[in-house]
Amino acid sequence: MKAQMPVHGFFTSGQVCALLDIPQRTLDSWARAGIVQADIPARGPGCHRLFSLVPVLAIAIGRSLRATGASLAIAGDITEFLTSLSHENLSSAFAAGRTHIMIAGDKVLPRLLPLDAIKDNPGITEAAAQAREDGIDVVAVAVVDIKGAYDRLCSKLEKLIGDRPKAQSRRVRRPA
Repeated sequence: MKAQMPVHGFFTSGQVCALLDIPQRTLDSWARAGIVQADIPARGPGCHRLFSLVPVLAIAIGRSLRATGASLAIAGDITEFLTSLSHENLSSAFAAGRTHIMIAGDKVLPRLLPLDAIKDNPGITEAAAQAREDGIDVVAVAVVDIKGAYDRLCSKLEKLIGDRPKAQSRRVRRPA
């Protein structure tokens, strides 16, 4: 299925489903359960819910985490954290090298960290100390590459949209 370019930077629920290869019913049930929320909710029959790129990214990461065995609570916490960020905040964090989220035990450390802060021993100590301040007993379980997921999502979006001819007017001229 060929996706269409998002309108004014937003995706309809159908476009989200095509991009993430999920059924419409799944997205609907997640919306009813409060797992994901549209940036612009539908306002009556025939109206579309509209999602910006950040919630689409959050859905993709949450779905991927669940597929690899992460608990619904972990996937939900990461989704909730990501959807609390604006696209500008996310872009600024990426530009500053903060690209990963650490899962400590059964809790998500709700901040983007540079990978070096997690890989290097002093960095782990710093991240662990911050986690302890947040009341999290630290046992590093996983590190989630948010920037990598963002790049993969953007690449998939480009492939789905592809090179399309310019939209033609659907307007029918009536004879005078």
